[in-house]
Amino acid sequence: MLVVLLFLANAFLKFVWAHRLFGYCSVLMAAVPNKADEALAYPRAEQAAELSITAARSFNRAMRSVYFALAALGWLLGPVPLIVAVVLTVGVLYRREFASHSREILLRIPPGTQT
Repeated sequence: MLVVLLFLANAFLKFVWAHRLFGYCSVLMAAVPNKADEALAYPRAEQAAELSITAARSFNRAMRSVYFALAALGWLLGPVPLIVAVVLTVGVLYRREFASHSREILLRIPPGTQT
């Protein structure tokens, strides 16, 4: 149970941090000047983008921690169920993060934006 609690505590802290960073990101996005020719427009937009990436990374790590907390509950049933639960969790995470339709959509380069 201690392992499950550690995973859940880690997830909670990462969710809280992600929430805070998304709040900072919102403030930075509001601070981006409306005119593209202003000196601070691109630096502020870049800051907001980097902060958003950091927040999303923290959120994803929190989600993974929750998944592995659920897998760790397999330990209550014994070593074989634990191994099965962890393998299934890794499989689900792999499919969702590297072999999903959503990922394909995100990786598409919109027409006219290729450099």
